[in-house]
Amino acid sequence: IDFSASRINYESTEGYGKLKASRAMLTCRAGLADWLDVKVGGGMESLEGCSDTGLWDLGLHGRLGDKLRGYILFSRDVVADTTASLSRNVVAEEWKTGVDFDLFPRLLAGGEYKYVNYSDGNEIKGYNLWASYILLAEPRFLKFGYSYDFMDAREGKQPGPPAHEDGFSLSDHPYWAPKNYWYNRFKLFYKHSLSQDTLARGTPTYFTAEYLVDYDSSGHAIQTLKGGFFVELSPHVMVESSIEFVSSDELRNKEFFVSAIYRW
Repeated sequence: IDFSASRINYESTEGYGKLKASRAMLTCRAGLADWLDVKVGGGMESLEGCSDTGLWDLGLHGRLGDKLRGYILFSRDVVADTTASLSRNVVAEEWKTGVDFDLFPRLLAGGEYKYVNYSDGNEIKGYNLWASYILLAEPRFLKFGYSYDFMDAREGKQPGPPAHEDGFSLSDHPYWAPKNYWYNRFKLFYKHSLSQDTLARGTPTYFTAEYLVDYDSSGHAIQTLKGGFFVELSPHVMVESSIEFVSSDELRNKEFFVSAIYRW
């Protein structure tokens, strides 16, 4: 059982205001069988001055032998791409299904199909194909990966001058909805396990580092650098933190996250 609560400050980089929200989520995970796991999560995000939004996070994960795995996921969440999508209370319901399998002991591959339905009448369909190769095994885990993503929205950006105080025209979709969009991704992931008795305690202590390079159908190159750690302070208390930097000719993003987890 996981419970999270957060206070979120949203701010437009274009000067279209600030928004504050409170968010809470409760998630339960259980094994229905040796080969089937289920996840059920629900919560609420309350945006000041706007209506509350119910959140869902549901999933089924199955295994067929040791080499083939599959899943079906459903989520319902607010669209936080812009302050306009938040203030207009745009909600996304997303379905995902995918499989991954071990081709060889160090070579893995998989694919995923995605469908997103937006509360303003728009929708996005897409798929993802990926492969990865393990260069180093635990405790100094190093993996190289490649993926290809494709997305296509039924309605993309609606042309016209902004006619609303949030910076978008009333007929526009105030979030990212690409038409016939694809990108290639190359990534290098490193994980250093610090626990010496991982099997005995069941909870590892580790830090991670990840570097990603994306190249998309618009000719943009995007670089992402991530880092994080997970530490068990006691048998019941754990601390997790992560940081992320994204850089491109049209995008700059910095994120920092820290959480405390109590287990019983």
